[in-house]
Parts: sequence; C-alpha cells; structure tokens
Amino acid sequence: MDNATIGAAVGACIDDSGHSRKKVAEAAHMQASALTRSIQGERAFKSVELAWIADFLGLSIDSLIGRTSLPFAAAARAGGGVNAHLDAELSEKALKLYERRAGLAELGVGSVLSFPVIPPEASPERIAGIVVQHIRQFVGDGILGDVDELASAIEEAFGIDVWVTSLPEGIDGYCIQARSEQVGAIIANSANSPQRIRFTIAHELAHLVCEHNTSHHRDVIDYDSADPIEQVANEIASAILMPRDKLVDRDSWSPEQLAHEAYRFRVAPIAFAARVHSRFHVQQLPTLAQAWPAPPLCMEPYSAWRERNCQERKPRRLLHDLALAYSKKRTTIRPFADLAGIADMDEARNAARAEVAIAA
Repeated sequence: MDNATIGAAVGACIDDSGHSRKKVAEAAHMQASALTRSIQGERAFKSVELAWIADFLGLSIDSLIGRTSLPFAAAARAGGGVNAHLDAELSEKALKLYERRAGLAELGVGSVLSFPVIPPEASPERIAGIVVQHIRQFVGDGILGDVDELASAIEEAFGIDVWVTSLPEGIDGYCIQARSEQVGAIIANSANSPQRIRFTIAHELAHLVCEHNTSHHRDVIDYDSADPIEQVANEIASAILMPRDKLVDRDSWSPEQLAHEAYRFRVAPIAFAARVHSRFHVQQLPTLAQAWPAPPLCMEPYSAWRERNCQERKPRRLLHDLALAYSKKRTTIRPFADLAGIADMDEARNAARAEVAIAA
C-alpha cells in the first residue's frame, strides 16, 4: 500500500472517530504537522505511529489503514495443489506475525534473521548438515526431543518465529518469509501429534532456508509427495530431526529396536523408515512403519511426552521482543497483549515487564 492510500484511510478513521487531529497527534507522539503530511501522503507513517493511533482509536492496524489483503504475495500449498489465496484464519495469523516482526525491525528492536550460506546445487543431506551445524552452535548436539526445545532452538539460531497453534483441520503448517523486512515464521497445527508437529516445523524450516517460497506457504505433510520441492523439504526435515551422526546402522531390525529408535528421535515410524532407508537402504519399511509404539517399555514415556507436547506454544522470542519494545516506549502494549492472548491491559503490562526482567 502506498503512502497516499494509507494516509487517506487513517484520515478517514480519525474523522469518523470524532477526535480532533491534534488530539490524535498527541496520542501518537507526533507533531500535528507531521500527522497532516502523513494523512496527505507526503510523509510515510512509522509503524509505531500507526500502532499508537490504532490503540487510541480502538482499532486494529488493518482496520486503520484499510488493508483487505496480505502485504506480501500469498501462495498456499495443500494436498499437492497450489492455491493463490489463504483462508481467513490462516491469513489473520500470518498477518499478525508479519506486522509485529516487521514493525520491530523498523524500530530496530529484537531479533534479526540469520541463515547459513547454502551452496548452489547442494544435496538435501548436505543442506540438512549445514542446518544442524548451525543449530548446534547455539544449543549443542543433543536430540531436541520436545516441540518447545526444537522451536526455541530454531528461534535462537535463525531468528525465525515459531508458533504452534490451532489451524483448520487438514492443515499441518505453513511458513512466511520476507527477508528484507526481517520476517521469517513457522506456524504448525497444535492438534497434531508431537511427532508430526516436530516434522512440520523442520519441514517448514527447510522451505525457509532454501527459499523455496519467499512469500507464504502452507503444507499438508505428505511423505510420499511427488512434488520435487516437497520431496526435498521432507528429506531435509528428516535429516534435521535424525542427524546422520546419530543414526545406528543395522543389517536388520526387530520391531522393538525400530520402536526404540523412533522414540529416541521422537518421530513417526514412517518418517524414521524413510530416513533409515535413504541412508542404509534397509528394506524392512512395512515392519518399521507398524512398530510404533508397540513395545511396552515405550508406552509410558511416550504417553508422558505426548501429553507434555500436545499444547499451544506461543512465538516466545517475538513476545520477548514486543515486551522489550514496550519497555523502551517504542510501541504500545497492545501488540504484546494481543499475541499473548491477554485481554486485560494492566495484566499485559505486568506480563511484559516480567518478561523483560526474566530475560535480563
């Protein structure tokens, strides 16, 4: 959207509100002349100014500027097909992350994207190795078995925001990326099993690292997809979750061994089967896929792990950065409160202060 379009929309909202422009300028910490020039399209609004105005008028930023479509190209992938548009629920969540991270980047607050260099024509195995080494610089070489462990490691290593939340049935997850605006995000469906959530996160990370789709991408994870891009993302995801140096090579596998290894890596049998087959050409895939979690020794720890991981996970680093921006008086409390799901603004202010204090 250009400055003139945004300015006209903001001006109309102010006029409809009954507040004077002088009063709105004061609320937005702007000179009255700067507000006038911005409304006339002669000056671009800063993100924080739009946030202050929206907060003062009791509007969302979308409503304030009259936005009816995503601020970046949208391409959705599901069931092997590509759609030009996302449904309203997916668009709303993508836009929520995009606006907050892009706004923070404009303010110079918070994380920045950090991607390793991927050589041209690198194989999926090599790409995964580069990704794994990049992550290990921050969190060591242990298996990141919990959803939160994996998501937090990705946030720290890449500056990508990871949100595990409810999505429409049949959608495993999606990613958005606008590197020039420091936006990279993964959204995964919290209704799925923890194994599938972890694979989805790794799969979407592969798309982001490889820049398969630099706009907006959604997935139904299909281990047997005929789409070359999806095949590459699956291979990379498998190698991220099951690093080559952690795999055990066996000529044959018993159901108990297969189930134990699948549990050790916290992946679905079919994902482990594909990984073992690709690395060691083991032909016992049907047995492998049926093994989880048959052995009694796996049932109790698996149940506890599943219960611990079947819940929503907010984009933790983004929440921290929003709290930090609020503490520095660079934005209002509303972006933090909205993402955190806190309706009471006083409660949100206390939560933001606590978040900054804990990090310090």
